[in-house]
Amino acid sequence: MASLYEINQTYKAFLDQIASGDIPEEAIADTLEALDGEFDDKADNIACYIKSLLSDAQAIKAEEDALAERREAKKHKADSLQNYLYQQFKLRGKDKLETPRNVLKIRKNPPSVQIDDEDAFIEWAKTQKDTDMLTVKDPIINKTSVKNALKAGAEVPHAQLVAGEKLSIK
Repeated sequence: MASLYEINQTYKAFLDQIASGDIPEEAIADTLEALDGEFDDKADNIACYIKSLLSDAQAIKAEEDALAERREAKKHKADSLQNYLYQQFKLRGKDKLETPRNVLKIRKNPPSVQIDDEDAFIEWAKTQKDTDMLTVKDPIINKTSVKNALKAGAEVPHAQLVAGEKLSIK
């Protein structure tokens, strides 16, 4: 079966032949019907393939979600068991255990920052000069809000509502 591009090229060439008068009138209707039927069949087959691809993508996404859930459960279980083992070491007063397969050792972590009152800290940090204790993120455009303003008739510079098109397959 020819590609849609080839079918459209044949269709265009046939229309050119009709315009030049090279095709008898009795053959025009039959040929156009055949070309339309071939196009419709090809487009229908492509639509079915698209549905199949989307179904596969959905199944893969579901499997990814299931695997992510399993991964998180395994990680949570490992963290829980590690904490349990730590508590048991502390209870016995042990800080090291060596076996043929593992070396378990309680070690000191590097110091980490603990902020007791984030709001108060932020206010304090704003008053400091030449500090990099705060990170300010770049602004993000809220397109939903811009869309609502444009729909309400507001003039928003550098923004407009644009309606596009796409092929729907059901």
